[in-house]
Amino acid sequence: MRKQANSEDCFICGMENPSGFKLSFHEYPDGTVRSSLKIKTEYQGWPGIVHGGIIASLLDEVTARVFMNDSTGKRLMMTAKLEVRFRKPVFTEKSVQLIGYPVEDKGKIATARGEILDETGILLAEADSIFIQAPDETINKMNFNSRQWIMYPDEEEK
Repeated sequence: MRKQANSEDCFICGMENPSGFKLSFHEYPDGTVRSSLKIKTEYQGWPGIVHGGIIASLLDEVTARVFMNDSTGKRLMMTAKLEVRFRKPVFTEKSVQLIGYPVEDKGKIATARGEILDETGILLAEADSIFIQAPDETINKMNFNSRQWIMYPDEEEK
């Protein structure tokens, strides 16, 4: 298992974003990427149920991270399509696991599958994602300063 870097400001992984989830992600030898969390009540839609847009954001992040293991730093995949299926309610304040699976990688285009499971392993939501390599001109316009993409220690490492 290998920990992935986090950003400073990302809504999902940004460790300095006061409104974000501050999630850490780990790559596993089988090619999956995983994280776990309890989604706070402030992210609900219906009372006690996580908002669908939050679920889509979490699935987008975990599937995109499947293709972030390029050590050159030149691979930046961006979501071209995200198809989400909501299978069962995702309840707030309950532990869930996010898993991203590689499906196909053709270099500039890649596909992945994501799942949100409850603590017993029941599938709550899933997504299929298509990613494209960001053009150089897009990457060059991004502000990747030294604090924007770094390795933060896990809570247990602090």
